[in-house]
Amino acid sequence: MPLDAPLPFGKYRLLELLGRGGMAEVWKAKLDGPGGFSRAVVVKRILPHLAADPQFVKMFEREARLSSRLSHANIVQVFEFGESGGEPYLAMEYVPGRDLTQVLRACGDSGRVPPPGLGAYVALEVARALSYAHALRGDDGAPLHLVHRDISPSNVLLGADGSVKLLDFGIAKAFAETEGRTQTGAFKGKVGYSSPEAADGQGIDERADLFALGVVLHEALTGRRLFRGESDIQTLGLVREARVALPGVSPELDRVCARALARRPEDRYQSAGSMVADLEPVVRKLGFGPTQLAALLPHLSLTVSGDDAETSTSLAPTAKRRRWVLLAVGAAVLGAASVVLVWPGRPAPGPPPAQPAPPVVVAPAEPEPPPKVALEPPRIETVVVRVHSSPSGATVAAPGSATPLGRTPLELKWSHSERPVRLLVTRPGYAPVTLELADVGIQQFEVQLRRQKAATAPNKRRVANVKDGEVVDPFGR
Repeated sequence: MPLDAPLPFGKYRLLELLGRGGMAEVWKAKLDGPGGFSRAVVVKRILPHLAADPQFVKMFEREARLSSRLSHANIVQVFEFGESGGEPYLAMEYVPGRDLTQVLRACGDSGRVPPPGLGAYVALEVARALSYAHALRGDDGAPLHLVHRDISPSNVLLGADGSVKLLDFGIAKAFAETEGRTQTGAFKGKVGYSSPEAADGQGIDERADLFALGVVLHEALTGRRLFRGESDIQTLGLVREARVALPGVSPELDRVCARALARRPEDRYQSAGSMVADLEPVVRKLGFGPTQLAALLPHLSLTVSGDDAETSTSLAPTAKRRRWVLLAVGAAVLGAASVVLVWPGRPAPGPPPAQPAPPVVVAPAEPEPPPKVALEPPRIETVVVRVHSSPSGATVAAPGSATPLGRTPLELKWSHSERPVRLLVTRPGYAPVTLELADVGIQQFEVQLRRQKAATAPNKRRVANVKDGEVVDPFGR
């Protein structure tokens, strides 16, 4: 809820409390500068009980410093780690939009099934973020082995512009280690998105992130929680067994889910790049991208309330919630002078004084829910393609065309009917790369060019000049 007046916090002005979790308060804030400069950011204020723990602050600072190295279109940018009045905080990119949990819950509330393209597209973009982060190297060239550790729908932001961004990369490590040191069980809050090896107490690597992404994809396709028991211990047991019924949306998406959710890490995708390669043709076939996502969000009622994703089996409204609504309506119909709520686990109050029996009221049967209707992707009018390459300065052209379209970094626009099917990215000394364009509104390519080995000239046998008296060696020596 927005504040009546901005709250000063260091060099920032806190405008609105967006949420509060087990680690921090999250605020929308403004950073003002000279010449009328102003920038919207998100400020995470570390909660006092953690800010007072020097070991947590040290670990958090280390992880935040690593996260600030990440610069990718699908990762929320961390601007700085600082301290104001003894309170550690993070300043991060502000992404107008909603998280995936809210979007899936809103789809369930509206009685509609999210299009399969939504889950496939979101999983593809998150896999691209993981592919980049898992391969990141330090200044010395050594791999950093970054693992997110907290891939879940609440950490996947869907922007109003159709972008998909992964939140809190690596930040969960300090929190998990602190929770594990001070409490029994380090899985508080996100048990259903851990991996079998984590549930067994074993070490994890990048493949644990891919298992969690498989859980997110499965839930986005089915609208239901994949691993949910009556308690955290039961849920951990379900994760440990990893017995999964495939979504049944399409054979291609079933194969992706089956491989990502394999119980043994060696049977899963071994890299996020492999998952990207399998999802790209599926998303292209489904025709879902930023344009469709941006058009979908305004059609959903995103004022979501009720049970948290961790305490609800379904992403749609629960029957338990509906029963409480019916009880409240029944009390209103009977015109009760007083209402006594009997909470589970408490003894029922004694009987009230004898009164005349009220007339029998027969409540109407609960109406059947409306049939679920799949959301149709909107028509694409304009195609936007953004191409970045490493190294930059590569030439982009349509295959077979002698006229280049430009050099990277490059943004291209066509009407839907005029767009090419492929693009060719070339640079002297590097192997050419062909890009397959999908039938979506906005596409972004991150091209890693590989050096081309120089062709070696074949050894030619020298021919002796007999006229000058040279002798021909019959053995070619």
